[in-house]
Amino acid sequence: MSRFSLSKIDAATDVIPSDQIAKNAASTEQLCLDMDTSGSGVAAGTDWAGTIEIAARAALAAAKQYGGQPAELYIEMVDNARSQQLNKEYRGKDKPTNVLSFPGTEPDDLADAFDFSANGGPPVPLGDLIVAGTVLAEEAVEQNKPIVHHLMHLVVHGVLHLLGYDHIIEADAEIMETLEREILATLDVPNPYELPVGDAIDVGKAS
Repeated sequence: MSRFSLSKIDAATDVIPSDQIAKNAASTEQLCLDMDTSGSGVAAGTDWAGTIEIAARAALAAAKQYGGQPAELYIEMVDNARSQQLNKEYRGKDKPTNVLSFPGTEPDDLADAFDFSANGGPPVPLGDLIVAGTVLAEEAVEQNKPIVHHLMHLVVHGVLHLLGYDHIIEADAEIMETLEREILATLDVPNPYELPVGDAIDVGKAS
């Protein structure tokens, strides 16, 4: 399978460190974050794992549901074939999509799970995020944005899904998107919703 070339992306691939990143890391030090970026279908050249970690920790640090308790999160980058397979199996859509979220704990149970974990219980399984690397790269080119910015947006959006945020109802969408913009702004990522929402992101929530 051919790998998408990053040469079309007019953007820097390095994430600029900031004090906020260090604060996010400190406030989520009990997070066990496991990643696999080996099957992304995108050519090497970007620190995928580092970018994903920065975004995931920023999302958790800003979410009111999470207070630094022990938790587990898995994020994997896959090629289009794997994304399409999962999207068809769990959402009934026979096409690859930029990111799929698989909650590990039902949103209604998160508060109790976090309390239990904070009092000596096991880490809370937040769930899995599956990012399609080629879709990610193609969308970044189409939307004329740095691929690391788009990746951080997808990861933040996906983590918020795992925490129970959604965008099916307009009022819920406004809450979720406002929080996304606030989180990304702390990472020097511009508002990702300057484009129409339907064009900017198509995140799949699976259960």
